[in-house]
Amino acid sequence: MAVNGTVTVADANDGQTVTLHPGEHLRVALASTYWQIQASSDPSVLRADGTPATSPSPGCVPGAGCGTAAETFTAVAPGQATVVATRTSCGEAMRCQGSAGHYQVQVVVAS
Repeated sequence: MAVNGTVTVADANDGQTVTLHPGEHLRVALASTYWQIQASSDPSVLRADGTPATSPSPGCVPGAGCGTAAETFTAVAPGQATVVATRTSCGEAMRCQGSAGHYQVQVVVAS
């Protein structure tokens, strides 16, 4: 559901499909500064509004990854696009195992 024209997805939305309408926004907010949020698979459908931003949590020890990585996208035109985020570290000196290092949301922009 869009709040003020923005749908926010987080870690729990991995693998889900989100429906937007042109002019609405998608905010991807993931709970680790290790996430690298990629560009939309189809910028003519879903366009990034800038560059991904990371926000370390107050008091976070450098290198611990606590905080968030976020990116906002705008639905431009009807179609489908995918937003992917990846990470190689799943904690202090811990490599991600299996699917823990991959996040994906499918976006359908409906007219």
